Amino acid sequence: MKLQEIYNGLKDLAEKLGVCVKEENLKTAGLPVRSGLCRVRNRTLFIMNKHHGLSQKVELLSACIERLPHEEVYVMPALRDFLTARCSGGRPARMTDQGGGKTGLEDPAADRSE
Repeated sequence: MKLQEIYNGLKDLAEKLGVCVKEENLKTAGLPVRSGLCRVRNRTLFIMNKHHGLSQKVELLSACIERLPHEEVYVMPALRDFLTARCSGGRPARMTDQGGGKTGLEDPAADRSE
């Protein structure tokens, strides 16, 4: 699964859980602000710094979703495997550059010789 697909899946999952994901330019906030979960006018938001790289966005959003009750919501199997590996402290699949600007996940078991 490509990194962009994981990020899109995480954003969709967040929306199912009632969290609106917004990418904002936090450099212009005038205050030391970080990406994260917050409540504004009874809405739960995840404010993401739009200047973060895709892998950092995936890391931040998946860490947020881990803390939310997502077990009863349908999640694509590959995305569920990614989150389960993160939650269990296991070694999740690596995000890799597949050349040509394509980035995806690589199964760590594939590195093992038989």
